[in-house]
Amino acid sequence: MRVFKLRPGDLDMMPIDRDRFERETGKRHPWYQPASDGETTSQFAVCPACDNPIQIVGLYRLPAGVTEPFGKHTPRSIRDLADLDIERRDDCPFFKPRNLKRSRRRRPGDPLAANVLKLVIEQFDRIAWFLEKDTGIRFGRRTLKNMLESYRRLEGHRYAGATPINVPWTFAYMTTAVSLYGQRIVDNDELARAICTALPDARIGEDGRIGRRDGANSFLDIRGSFICHERAEDGSEAMTFQVYTVRDGANQVLYSTRIRFRPRLFVRLVRSPDSSFRRPDLIDMAKTVLGYGPNDERRS
Repeated sequence: MRVFKLRPGDLDMMPIDRDRFERETGKRHPWYQPASDGETTSQFAVCPACDNPIQIVGLYRLPAGVTEPFGKHTPRSIRDLADLDIERRDDCPFFKPRNLKRSRRRRPGDPLAANVLKLVIEQFDRIAWFLEKDTGIRFGRRTLKNMLESYRRLEGHRYAGATPINVPWTFAYMTTAVSLYGQRIVDNDELARAICTALPDARIGEDGRIGRRDGANSFLDIRGSFICHERAEDGSEAMTFQVYTVRDGANQVLYSTRIRFRPRLFVRLVRSPDSSFRRPDLIDMAKTVLGYGPNDERRS
């Protein structure tokens, strides 16, 4: 991996660069610790995705055939820095390439799952912003509330593929299909054309709202779902947004697009001091739907 953070529980994602690493750590313990040979010093940090310890390789001396320093998960806990959690490490997008265990859930009480849930609640307005930018659809409050309720039922924060840096996209992935009737298309001409071509009774209003054309009496069945969360060998992630209708009991896909996760942008937005574009109403809604009491075991 080419990124690091300083401590478990932080929401951060910094590039592995010698000057940046020295500046952030001050070249002190626990990020600098004696190596097992007792003669050299090793550098350690924390994986931004799974909160496990990583070793920084090549910060001062590059191995043969390597052009820039990188991080790799350690096989053990690192004293005073981070404990090794093998289950979380094995599901990490930055660990060895492996198939994602879609059906697996993190154990109750897992602190990473609790952190994911906290981020979904506190950043729900930004989640809605990412969904709009990635789909070209502005989801209404009722639809967003339905998605929150679906996420709660699926215990999406315990999904093994959810990490603090991919929250907007794994939130969407861990919801069931939603009706797009009445939603507004704000920046997706291809989708608008696909809907009107496949569904003669459909109409896209001047404000982009999906509805029925005048005089149409038939029920307009149009749904959207986020499917196929996948990872590449470089740790990048993506999923598919699919729009479909149901005919004769079968799904007829009208539109499909691949959405690539942008974790660095998400982290940058969360850390930004500018709150002028925040949506407190959406955050309050997320608190109402997902804000379990402190004694409710479903919270983690």
